[in-house]
Amino acid sequence: FESQGVYRGSRNDLQQTDWPSFLEETKPAPAYGVAIESDGVHWLHGRLSYRKVINRDEVLLTPFADQSGGYHVVKGDRVSSERVGYALRVNPADLGSVQGEVVYDLYNQVFSEYGGGVDAYVTPELTVGADYDYYLPTFDGDSIWNWFTHNGQTTLTGRTELELSRDLDVAVSGGARLYKTDGDPITYGAYQTSTLEPNRDSIKTLVDHFGDLSGTYRWPAGSVNLRSMLETGERGHRYGGDVTTRQGFDNQRYDAMLNLSLYDWSDALRPQRDATSFGYVLGLGHQLVEDARVGIEWEHFTNRLVGQRYRVVATLDFSLLR
Repeated sequence: FESQGVYRGSRNDLQQTDWPSFLEETKPAPAYGVAIESDGVHWLHGRLSYRKVINRDEVLLTPFADQSGGYHVVKGDRVSSERVGYALRVNPADLGSVQGEVVYDLYNQVFSEYGGGVDAYVTPELTVGADYDYYLPTFDGDSIWNWFTHNGQTTLTGRTELELSRDLDVAVSGGARLYKTDGDPITYGAYQTSTLEPNRDSIKTLVDHFGDLSGTYRWPAGSVNLRSMLETGERGHRYGGDVTTRQGFDNQRYDAMLNLSLYDWSDALRPQRDATSFGYVLGLGHQLVEDARVGIEWEHFTNRLVGQRYRVVATLDFSLLR
C-alpha cells in the first residue's frame, strides 16, 4: 500500500468466493476505562473519561499467500483503540446553557472529535441555539484504513424551538456540513493520481446544506406531528417529510395511527439509484393493562428501486420500572 491507499499487489486469479479472512478475530478483546464526574453544583457538570481496548488475536497481514504459499501473521497484545475525552456543561437557571466536548485519540495522536454549543432561553416559550462539531474518523489499530489519507468533517447548526401554546410547538434547524478531500473528488480518480501537478496534493472543501422543520399539535385524545428535512450539495440531495397522526379511543384503551411519508434522493456518483419514495403505515393498538400495550401495523412503501414493498409488524410495549 502507498500513502494514497493504492494497493499495488496482484489481483490475478482472485475468485468470487475469496473473502477477507485476515479480518477474522476470535479471541476476546479486553477493554478497560475510567470516568470522573462532577457532582454537587446543579448548574455545572463535567465528565472526564478514558478507555482502552487491547487486541489479542492472531491476524493475517495480507489476504493472499506469498510466493512460498505461506501467510505472514501478527500476534500478541497490541492497542486496538485508546481515547480520552472531556465534556463540560454550564446551565444557569432561566438563562441558557453552554456546553463543549473534546476527544483525543492517543493511538492516532490526533483530536478526533471536538465541539460546542450554546442555548439561550429567550422567553419561557422560545429557545434559540447554535452548535459547532468536528469529527475525524479513526480506526482499529489493526485496520489498513489507518494508512489511508482522510480528513474530518465540520458541522455548523442553528436551531429554534417555539412553544406557541400547550397544544402546539414548532422547531426549525439548519446549517452546513463541510467536507475536505485530497484533490478534486470529481477528477481525482481520472488523472490526478498519476500526475505530478501541484493540485495532486491539494485539499478541496465541499459544502452540504441541511435543514429540518417539525411541529406537533395535540388534543385531549390524540396528536398530529409533521417532520420535514432537506440535505443538498454538489453531489446530490435528499429531501422529504412525513406526517403522523394518532387518536385514542375509550379513555386511551384503544388507539389508531396513520403515517404518510414522501422522500426524494439523488446521488451524482450513482445516478441509477435516484428515486422518489412514497409510503404509508396504518396501526391499531390495545392497552392490555396500565403498563402494557400490543399493536399491529401494516406498512406499504413504493419507489422505482424496490417496486412495491409490504410488511406487517406486531408490537409489544411495556414498562418494567417507573
